[in-house]
Amino acid sequence: MRDHQRYFPVKAADGSLLPVFITVRNGGKEHLDVVAHGNERVLRARLADAQFFFDEDRKKSLADIAKAQDRRVPAGTRLDVRKDRAPDGACYGNRRGACSGRSCV
Repeated sequence: MRDHQRYFPVKAADGSLLPVFITVRNGGKEHLDVVAHGNERVLRARLADAQFFFDEDRKKSLADIAKAQDRRVPAGTRLDVRKDRAPDGACYGNRRGACSGRSCV
């Protein structure tokens, strides 16, 4: 919330979060009501997305999540190679319009 959108949560004296936030923006005092409404709308949407994904994740066991992590593609794996899927080894060329012979991008 505060790292990317310049929103800052407000806490009570006991450290609990209050249902308000402070935001920082460039510009003067013009159109503050429009800016405030837009900030509230964006933050509501982001929090709703977070709640959705949190709820979806809670439907799965940690064991299931661990298994899904094992099936993920390792970093650095090329996903743009199509030659293996082309019929009869046909090459469709790379972005420059020529096939390298080793892989088709």
